[in-house]
Amino acid sequence: MAVYSSISDTQLDPDAPLTSQLMYQLRDNPLAVFQGVPSAPRIQDNIVGGIGTTVFSSLNSYGGVFIWGTCIGYNNSIPAGPENTNVVVKASADGSTYFSGSTIVNVNADDYTSFSSFIDFATGSYVSTYFQGTEAKLNTGILEGSLGLVSLKFTATNASYILRPQGGLNAS
Repeated sequence: MAVYSSISDTQLDPDAPLTSQLMYQLRDNPLAVFQGVPSAPRIQDNIVGGIGTTVFSSLNSYGGVFIWGTCIGYNNSIPAGPENTNVVVKASADGSTYFSGSTIVNVNADDYTSFSSFIDFATGSYVSTYFQGTEAKLNTGILEGSLGLVSLKFTATNASYILRPQGGLNAS
């Protein structure tokens, strides 16, 4: 495990000598942060969640998002009963107008699945893995309107989500 050592301002002064100690610190400190050394600064990690139709905002400073969720193919409205359920994700660049969206998961009537997905904000590419009955499914595509997105809207009657934004600062 790497060792974290604070770098002083005097070590970074334009007239300061370039020492092997400073070079070791520049090499080891990022590793110590990544490895979670107790004396090293922590990388901010955000996890947000929601149920049913949910909007996740303040995503514009991120590079992408990991999504974990569960979904059941059932309709709770009257008359209640089995029905196919789609988890649809819609992107918005302003937080109020959403593009048509992409189905990232499809669950058959009377079926249940957990799923994992990733959306890359730079390219709009998404990938989802889940089971449909006993068959493993892989769903890929491009999320319409993902360039410059500010928020994502998830729509599904019986679904829950956990999002972990990657490469940025805040999410709500």
